[in-house]
Amino acid sequence: MKKLIIISFILFILVSYSFAQNIIKYPYILRPVNNDIKQRTIDEFHSINGQDWTITVDRFTGFLEYGNISGLPEKRNLTDYMHAINVADDFLKRNKKVIGIKEDFPKCIDVKGSESPSMGYVWLEYSGQYQYNMPVVGTKIVMKVDYPGIVRDIRARWYPDIKISEEEGIDKVNIKQSLIGRSMPYKGYGGQELTYIIKETDLVEECQKVIFPFRKEKQNIVEFYITWKIQINKEEIRNAWNVYIDVFSGEDIYVKQNFK
Repeated sequence: MKKLIIISFILFILVSYSFAQNIIKYPYILRPVNNDIKQRTIDEFHSINGQDWTITVDRFTGFLEYGNISGLPEKRNLTDYMHAINVADDFLKRNKKVIGIKEDFPKCIDVKGSESPSMGYVWLEYSGQYQYNMPVVGTKIVMKVDYPGIVRDIRARWYPDIKISEEEGIDKVNIKQSLIGRSMPYKGYGGQELTYIIKETDLVEECQKVIFPFRKEKQNIVEFYITWKIQINKEEIRNAWNVYIDVFSGEDIYVKQNFK
């Protein structure tokens, strides 16, 4: 009997431990990586692209954050944008591991050329990261390609796989309903403090569920929240605010004012 009790107790401990291991803590938190991981990223990038590059590594992810190659560009405009995109795509494919790209390959969404004939560069912006079919706010890849087709600058922000709960949380209808009648503080012309009361007609835009990485530099962490991104109009001003609301608590994670 005593032996049976001991075995039962051990099984209870093992099951409890397994259950505790499977609980996903929310918000999911990233902390700084160690220097060895950052150095491996630097070494791998240089082995692929050469030693002329100066790069920095994101201290939370260990992925490439910024890179720049020395040397002056050719004084000719790079007018073949498709060539620039192909060059940038090839660069990303070679460096996807150090950037952190594991999922679907990002696509070029914007190309901006130089208006000066003495500056031959083209800037290319790529779509951000998705996880669990949700966009990860603030992720990006931007590259500069110089004539005749040389990548000279890259700025990236990508995150490793995060863990999220499978719970649905508060639906968007109830989230929107909770905003009606709320006071939104803002600064008017001259810096005067004003407020605007949200009306139902200000919430006509479709809201989107997104992953919001909250980088808390002082606490040295990144917290990942699942949020509803809600666009709030202000009478004639479309998309006056973007509000990111936690789908589980209904609390604001971040509010961005888009007008002055």
